[in-house]
Amino acid sequence: MFAGDGIRGAFIEGVSDQVDTYVTMKLLDDPSLDVDALLEEFFTLIMERPPDRLKQFYLCVEETSPIRPITQRTFRRTARRILPDGEEIAWEYLGTEERMAKLGKLMDEAAQLAAGDVEKQRVDLFRKSDLGPHG
Repeated sequence: MFAGDGIRGAFIEGVSDQVDTYVTMKLLDDPSLDVDALLEEFFTLIMERPPDRLKQFYLCVEETSPIRPITQRTFRRTARRILPDGEEIAWEYLGTEERMAKLGKLMDEAAQLAAGDVEKQRVDLFRKSDLGPHG
């Protein structure tokens, strides 16, 4: 969008996690890059084995973002409460038991599949990031 509008620079503060930072910086360098390809590149760079579990975790969190309304009705009903009092939307609509169980399972599987100390450290760092279940 920014590239299409002719924007040639940006001040960025608070990019939330390692994945978003990687993708954002790459796009600032070349806005024609494909985001899906950048995500694949990022997860392949941090894990020697196919990085499916961490990537699935990231995409699930991304799809669940509170910026994206669950439904228009839900969004209208809770729009005033998303920030800073977003507890209802966080746990009733976003962090459901089912979703949290899925995310926990993906993170546990990523840790089990990590090969060697470096990958285990990277999974641990990802777990502790803004995206991880305890971040």
